[in-house]
Amino acid sequence: MQRFRSSNFSNIQTMFHEKSGVDTKPHTKRHKAQKTLALLLVVLLSGFSLSAFGYAKFSTLAGDELSLYSVYRGEGVVEIHVENRSSTDLKFQPQLKLMRWVGAQELPADGTVDFENTNFPAGSSGIMRIDLSDAYDIAMLEEPLQDDYYYFVLTNNNFLFGQDWMCSVFFAQPMISPTEPIQPISPQQAGTALTAQIEPGLQHYFEQETITDPMARNQMVDAYFADCAQLIQNADGHVVSAVSPLLLIDDSDDLIYDENVPLHMQRGLMGLHQNLLDGFNIPVGGSYDEHALVVWGCIPQNKGDMDGGRAIPLSFIFTYQKSDIESAEDLVFIRGRFLTFAQLEEHKVYEDSEFVSYEVTHLFYSDRDAYIAAMLAQNPDVYFDESIKRRLYNMMDIYTDNERLSEMLYIYEMQ
Repeated sequence: MQRFRSSNFSNIQTMFHEKSGVDTKPHTKRHKAQKTLALLLVVLLSGFSLSAFGYAKFSTLAGDELSLYSVYRGEGVVEIHVENRSSTDLKFQPQLKLMRWVGAQELPADGTVDFENTNFPAGSSGIMRIDLSDAYDIAMLEEPLQDDYYYFVLTNNNFLFGQDWMCSVFFAQPMISPTEPIQPISPQQAGTALTAQIEPGLQHYFEQETITDPMARNQMVDAYFADCAQLIQNADGHVVSAVSPLLLIDDSDDLIYDENVPLHMQRGLMGLHQNLLDGFNIPVGGSYDEHALVVWGCIPQNKGDMDGGRAIPLSFIFTYQKSDIESAEDLVFIRGRFLTFAQLEEHKVYEDSEFVSYEVTHLFYSDRDAYIAAMLAQNPDVYFDESIKRRLYNMMDIYTDNERLSEMLYIYEMQ
């Protein structure tokens, strides 16, 4: 599989800098209050919101909320239905970028685009009218695209980050190539070799199909933790429980997960959450008190969606209080098995005077393709192709790279 190379990223940086004047090169890491609050919101959310293609919702740096929906009226005229749900007046500048989804290719204008009704007071809604007929070849735009889409980039401040918004526009119904149906597999096939390392008394939990019914799942979790309590009580050694401080990932704006998604939307493809259960609804630890910090990756529900969709867990991190650890031979209980801290040492990704954290994704799955296929089998309503597969692989590469993670993790301390 072709992985994203640094040269690709460099080209994107150069193109973006030329068009916007904004420097995207890495700077010294610093935790601004606004960035920390944004990350906190991601940690507290358990999933991703869904937005259908053709409807987009974005927030400016000032916290404005805006929803856009386009309707093509013919002869180059597009109506943008605008809802300004913020407390701030919004005035679009009479300029736009007309883009194609594949490759983020901009179509150059050969004339003037006319705008009508660009002002939207706080809490108001209305229609902005855009006439492209003097600036673009309308006959060309009305030709159906093959597996591609057009979208506008609108702005109120020269396309700066947080002051530009995307809105898809259909001049003709696109031609979508048929995709091969996903061959569903049972969840346990994603980690047959790992299941053999589970405590014998717990293996039957990992061999069954994923339980999705809430009541049945809760009963299973209760039974699982009861069995874990017995194993931990009889363990030959001191067992340390995982804790859940506010561990966060400083995912800089420079990270690229999907080269087909605009740079400023990359962070929306990843989420963080403290999870009790894994992707198969089996507990990650040995009690209700133990959670893992899980990195989630987003899969769209429709081709062309750039935000929203379904999220699947990709990386698992456990944290422990150092004062609870007596020796390197102390035990932890992760995904149905005991390990010592000595065994976890090579997977350490964070340590300070109070906490130590380990990235333990290798205990949850060993075959990436089989694991992704198992997650897709549980979410048959998503859109999946090679580009989405590369996206997930890129995220797996980043968030299972212990050396890289060790430079990204930090504990947020409440002021």
